Amino acid sequence: MGMIKYCMMAEADILQKTNDYDIYNYYLNPFLNGKELKVGQLMISPLRDDDKHPSFHVYKDSKGSLHHKDFGRNELEGNCFDFVVQLFKIKYTEVYKKIEYDLKLNSKSSNNNPNNNKVNSIKPIRINVIQNNWFQLNERKNFNQKEIDYFQQFGIDVKILNLFNVVPIDGYRRMKDNKKVHSLRTLNRIMIAYKGSEFAKIYSPQPKFFFYLGNIPTEYVFGWEQLPEKGEMVFLTGGEKDVLTLYSHGFNAICLNSETAMPTDDLIKKLKDRFQYVFVMYDIDETGKKESEKICNKFELIPVTLPDSLLTKDGKDISDFVRLGFSIDSIYELIYKAIEDDLFNQDVLTGEQLIDLNIEKVPTLVDPLFQQIGIAIVGGSSDAGKSTLMRQLAISICMGKKDFLGFPINARYNSVIYVSSEDDVYSTSCLLNKQNNGIDASSKDLKKLRYIFNTNNVCGKIESELKKERVDLVLVDAFADLYTGDINQVNAVRTYLNQFYNLAKKYKCLIVFIHHCGKNTLDLAPSKRNLLGSQGLEGKARLVIEFRKVVEEDDSVVYHLCVVKCNYLPEEYKTESYVLKMDENMLFYDTKERIPIYTIGKDNIGKKSKLEEKIKIIQEGKAEGLSQREVSEKYGIPKSTVARYWNV
Repeated sequence: MGMIKYCMMAEADILQKTNDYDIYNYYLNPFLNGKELKVGQLMISPLRDDDKHPSFHVYKDSKGSLHHKDFGRNELEGNCFDFVVQLFKIKYTEVYKKIEYDLKLNSKSSNNNPNNNKVNSIKPIRINVIQNNWFQLNERKNFNQKEIDYFQQFGIDVKILNLFNVVPIDGYRRMKDNKKVHSLRTLNRIMIAYKGSEFAKIYSPQPKFFFYLGNIPTEYVFGWEQLPEKGEMVFLTGGEKDVLTLYSHGFNAICLNSETAMPTDDLIKKLKDRFQYVFVMYDIDETGKKESEKICNKFELIPVTLPDSLLTKDGKDISDFVRLGFSIDSIYELIYKAIEDDLFNQDVLTGEQLIDLNIEKVPTLVDPLFQQIGIAIVGGSSDAGKSTLMRQLAISICMGKKDFLGFPINARYNSVIYVSSEDDVYSTSCLLNKQNNGIDASSKDLKKLRYIFNTNNVCGKIESELKKERVDLVLVDAFADLYTGDINQVNAVRTYLNQFYNLAKKYKCLIVFIHHCGKNTLDLAPSKRNLLGSQGLEGKARLVIEFRKVVEEDDSVVYHLCVVKCNYLPEEYKTESYVLKMDENMLFYDTKERIPIYTIGKDNIGKKSKLEEKIKIIQEGKAEGLSQREVSEKYGIPKSTVARYWNV
């Protein structure tokens, strides 16, 4: 028998036992929250996950037969049999047996599910409140082992389920608009009810769906009755299961009827009156992040964001976080970080709040030089190699390297944005390839290094990228190309830099400007005063490094990394340079040598010779067996100088 003839006979046989409306209605029922199908009415497409606006309907053709049409994708159309094929992605040879089984059209089929692995493929449905309906739950007294095991993976036990009035059910009955009693019985699957006084929320994890029965209160708040009168913290989270999970691990929590619901002013006021901290912990998908930001901005609440690594394991909420084995202790780390970030963004802080942060050392990106947040400047002559140095740092961060030139890297995101106004796409590609020959970064690593070449509205472009993915470092190469005003005007320069500082503060990253030193400063010792422009430039930066290239008497080339300003570093870091050299792949390495900054520069050659003479005397005295004190007294060299060069 041909396939076409077989299909025609099978369809005719089924339509003798039922009709096309009942087939559509049965399979669309979960997507309509239990409502009856209305022919011709638009709805969110059940055939696509990306449908945000109603674009699907079932309609009658000129012969009175029902068909469906998805206006988002023209190929998603056909009759009721086509619909089941498209919904479950099965073959036509399977669809007829499935319909017979699901609609119980054949008594024999009810004993054997021909396509059991497809039954659970119905997608989650959207919430729709059913008002003014009588309902009756078919409750069971005790949870069965399957249900206990399901909740246990989130750390939720039966005692907590009972506390929150969560009950297992075998089904329910309800009356719609005082007309027809509708009933549903579970078929060996988990179905529970979150019970309220005059309503219940029905939830099933597999296939996943939920809807409400009864009279839903105007302001639905799950977990409110379980909150203490006073407490240190409370979470507004995405759903009931998240509330139960947080409570199971010692945290107070509530949820609304969905993440897109907006809490009332009165609810937030009550929470703030009762708790020191009110956190928002929503899903870390696009919707969750958007709604979390909206609520936090409106009510000045504190967002607690779960790590992006959760997404790589197909998780998105706190329940998934626990289920997938993430450490509970790390929740506290997220909380402390959220509190710290919140304080950092406040306009006014008390001394008590600052002391309570218990920060004894400024957080660093490259310890102890580059701070984690704020503005820094790396200056030097046009051929000093400052861009090459910072490109090497960028690659090291993206690779997840532990150190840079021997300095520990404390990256959080292993991601960098590089704004390039001096090198174009071709030059940058060449330079990256050259350096990568020696550092061997993978293509995956280099995806974390994003370049911006078009510098129009550069702040807007940087922020757009920061919203997509947080970074540890933003490199701006070079400042003079971006700033078009008078570089000698202090107030104008500081005002321009403020917009970058605000970005750094908002997104908790470091912004480093690569800048030029004056041509007439090469004969001078490295200094913050060597930067082109006004004091406003170095005044806004917490760290200023001058990178100096020097050709030695033997024609060898060395590079001096000189910290010429750093508000949080001891003087020992700012008095001597770190001497670097470059290999054949344009990669710098530390020689482990340091020399006084005041000896660098053509005008300081005599000073350098005198220092070298002192070092020689110190080493000779040491070889004679003299102590540091004896060398100082015998040769009249300061004790600090003797100590500094005792072990060179």
